[in-house]
Amino acid sequence: MMKLAFFLWFCFLFCVIGASNDGDYRDTFCNFKNDGVYADPYDGCKGFIHCHNYHADYKLCPGGLLFNAKTGMCDWPGNVTCPIGKEAVFIEQSPSLTTHQQPTICSFHQFRMICAKAARPPLLI
Repeated sequence: MMKLAFFLWFCFLFCVIGASNDGDYRDTFCNFKNDGVYADPYDGCKGFIHCHNYHADYKLCPGGLLFNAKTGMCDWPGNVTCPIGKEAVFIEQSPSLTTHQQPTICSFHQFRMICAKAARPPLLI
């Protein structure tokens, strides 16, 4: 009887520990973090995590660009130093990045890139 109880307890612990590791780390990434943009510490700078009200939204940089933690934007690979596996770098959220004339093209929530305001049609730089 004691062996059965031990076996059931072991199975319970194994299931609980296994279940806690099944979720994506991004599900809890923004817990206790300020709103803003963070480099994803595990994706090799391919994207970033936008934290808002403790909710994480993962964004992938487009077209072969990498996330530059120094500028907080997607950038050319030659301009990016990617600290793979290190603590995430916090980038303060800048209101000026969200006030473009064409928010659907240069929206903060779509891509973190520099936009040419005077260009017609608007260009992503």
